Amino acid sequence: MRCVAPHGPFAVWASSVGGPNVNPGDTAEINVYGGIRPSFGDLSLDIGYARYYYNRTGDIGGEIYGKAYYTFTDIGLTPGIELYWDPAASTNYGVVSAAYALPYDFELSGGVGTNFSGNVNWNAGVSYTFVETVTLDLRYHGTNRNDPNMFRDKFVASISLNSSISALRATMR
Repeated sequence: MRCVAPHGPFAVWASSVGGPNVNPGDTAEINVYGGIRPSFGDLSLDIGYARYYYNRTGDIGGEIYGKAYYTFTDIGLTPGIELYWDPAASTNYGVVSAAYALPYDFELSGGVGTNFSGNVNWNAGVSYTFVETVTLDLRYHGTNRNDPNMFRDKFVASISLNSSISALRATMR
């Protein structure tokens, strides 16, 4: 499953990994992103490239991505679409998502993704952002695959730090 959280023009994302389909000795995945993130009023785009590395295996490939989100500010709803393409592996992945802003910096969000070959996964969760830079997220991930060695439904709790210059400046005020 992909991380559905938005990332900026240049970012690094890391996570611990494990399970029967992970190469022995790999305990961490590190993703490096680069791209552009233009906005046109309430429409936000994110176009770029992501490269994936594991601590033991090393470079395992990358993908080109395009994302579009439109925010209906009067009702706090942000639907979106994401498309990913790995040219080396000739694989595709797509996501349709939505987020709804709640009071006190909480947000409900979810998404449905597919590799366009019958495999579907989904997620739904709630997040809380404080000081404009730190977000806590609790999310349930599900799938139509029942392979116990690879795809399992699960709860994931995460914490993320927005280290963009604009977010850090807002925190310093």
